[in-house]
Amino acid sequence: MPYSREYFRLNFLFAERAAELARISRPEALFLYTHLYRSFRLGNSFDPNHPIWLEYLAGLAGVADPPGWTHAFCKLRHASLPPRIPENAFGCFSCDLWEDGRVRLHFRNAEPPGVSPLCQARYPVRRAELADLFAHIRRTLPENARVMGGSWMYNIEAYRRLFPLQFLQTARPVWTDFQYIALWGQFLDRDGGVRSLPAAEFEQRVQQAVRLEDLPGCFPLPVLYLEESIQVFYRHFEIPPSGGDP
Repeated sequence: MPYSREYFRLNFLFAERAAELARISRPEALFLYTHLYRSFRLGNSFDPNHPIWLEYLAGLAGVADPPGWTHAFCKLRHASLPPRIPENAFGCFSCDLWEDGRVRLHFRNAEPPGVSPLCQARYPVRRAELADLFAHIRRTLPENARVMGGSWMYNIEAYRRLFPLQFLQTARPVWTDFQYIALWGQFLDRDGGVRSLPAAEFEQRVQQAVRLEDLPGCFPLPVLYLEESIQVFYRHFEIPPSGGDP
């Protein structure tokens, strides 16, 4: 996704307040309290000595416009990498199949411009995509597999209505996924720009934060983590054994 300068400005705003309240350096705050590391597609290792991360910090030192320079750095970084293609993708949905037998669901806006992926008119399409995804994975996964979700989007009724109630009832809020798009994504539109209302609320709360413990509450919505048996999904989407294969 082509993240905007304004998006990185929000990251810097939060990191600067975190550095002040936690009494840590700006580089450390940028590493611990922003989405920057992941936005550069540096993986899940979160290595503060990653050469690309060190290159970024070295270039950042002394620049007049840190968010603008970060935007340019991220754009060049993405241009040097192949496009990211979701695995097991069915329309707006995809999933990772973890070695421990769990399925991690993902969502992206795959609709053309001007079409809301979660509007009522597109509900049957989204439901059909999920049904196709679970029919596909039933052919390969053990019957005791489990399904995971983790995103701010599970707070939205238009998204929640796609999933089994038994899955939704497992939701637990987490406010501290500061390094992940699962939390920061609530500020983004489909083009990487910033949604003005949640961004304004966030900025006001950051300015009012006086303790380190206030920082998680700066985000309008928490990440909700959910996990349930895959059998719940097979029943919900009426997936027959072996995906209906003869």
